[in-house]
Amino acid sequence: MKILFTLIFFSLVSFAAQASTTEARSSANGFDLDLAIIADACNHPDHYNNQNAPTNIQISCSVFQMNWRMGKPGTMSFPGIRVLTTGVSTNKTGVGLGNFDFTFPETRSTFPCPNFTQTSSNGEFSFNVTCQDVAAMVAAGTSTVDYCDAEMIALVEADESLMVTTLTGKTATGCGMFNSGHGQN
Repeated sequence: MKILFTLIFFSLVSFAAQASTTEARSSANGFDLDLAIIADACNHPDHYNNQNAPTNIQISCSVFQMNWRMGKPGTMSFPGIRVLTTGVSTNKTGVGLGNFDFTFPETRSTFPCPNFTQTSSNGEFSFNVTCQDVAAMVAAGTSTVDYCDAEMIALVEADESLMVTTLTGKTATGCGMFNSGHGQN
């Protein structure tokens, strides 16, 4: 009974030490996943109660982003004012008629202006990697964040349809921003 208790005690202490080491690595890097642990499991599977190195290693990536896209151009107009002042004068005192101001009807100048539509996009990707890939990432100091970002950008640049994009319903316009109240969509 004493031997069983001793074995259980040392197993728990060993497990707690390994867990605290894993937690320290994870929190020190600021990432939820420390690739160095997987690289170590690839090189020393016996340390992780395995006989063989991992073979089905997958890095899962999920992305959500909000962007603005150019919408249908609008127009904006600026008011124009034209005032004409006339006057008549002579070199004789008391003969002048004074000045007269005439304001013509308002004119408008119309210019194109940008409109924007907000979109939200999301995508989920899973990448199969090998122990050699993981070792190379660890050696280069690449985190899963760096890996996912680079791989997803490459995929999405090649095929935008891999991201599910929807309109959020929000719009922004540059129409009228220079002369409030005079813009049109």
